[in-house]
Amino acid sequence: MMSSVTFLRSNLLMRAISAAVLAPAFLALVWEGGIAYGSVILLCMLWAGYEWLLMTNPAGQKGVWVTVLFALALSWGLALQVGVTLALIACLAVTLVLMGAFRLFRVRKPVLVSLSVAYLGAAGLGMIALRQIEGPGFGLSLFLCATVWLTDTGAYALGKLVRGARLAPGISPGKTWAGFAGGLLAALLAGLLADAIFKPADTVRVMLTAAFLSLAAQCGDLFESWVKRQAGVKHSGELIPGHGGLLDRIDGLLMAVLLFWTALWVDGFNLAWWIE
Repeated sequence: MMSSVTFLRSNLLMRAISAAVLAPAFLALVWEGGIAYGSVILLCMLWAGYEWLLMTNPAGQKGVWVTVLFALALSWGLALQVGVTLALIACLAVTLVLMGAFRLFRVRKPVLVSLSVAYLGAAGLGMIALRQIEGPGFGLSLFLCATVWLTDTGAYALGKLVRGARLAPGISPGKTWAGFAGGLLAALLAGLLADAIFKPADTVRVMLTAAFLSLAAQCGDLFESWVKRQAGVKHSGELIPGHGGLLDRIDGLLMAVLLFWTALWVDGFNLAWWIE
């Protein structure tokens, strides 16, 4: 049997290779923004929706799959035509309608299946809206992604090395408090990097935001683990070497962007802490 150290090294190597390939491409897309960026986000949300349906509706009921994936695609089209805010409202409304319809037609796990539209749709729209912020959109998008990805790496590495007490054994037995601390520390490193690169106006606020995003990302990781437990599966897929499915890779990002965008909205999009 492979030792824990050997497993850690091999899995981290696969993660590093995947990141080395994907990170530059994603960075270029974030820099470009516009239709190219939005289109890739749409495709990612559609694939994530596909993986979500594989987990929650393994029978592959055509009516369910077509409806959910069409609703996700429609959210992007609405965002182009009427703006992100109205598209988000439409996502939430469609989700409620689908919950009722799927329950009426006795679809397996109707709430869990329908939730994909609101959760994935809103997260995708949040990614697009964040990038569209005039001026700091690129920096904030990069800061968000870097913080989430460093959180994921730090949590994985320290969790495997130290192990110790479990964080949420009833949801995800593999996650530990050591991993939680490793993710938080790695996020603070992302905050320091953002401070050095983008020279924000308030370093303390940046560090606090990095910690907030780390907590959100780890909650997102636990949420997807809960969904997988409800569905009785271990991984959402095998798309990315070292990571599993796309949902396994972006689970923290989904929750982080939702909570980050919500926090910005509550604060009236006051970005004085970021802009000099």
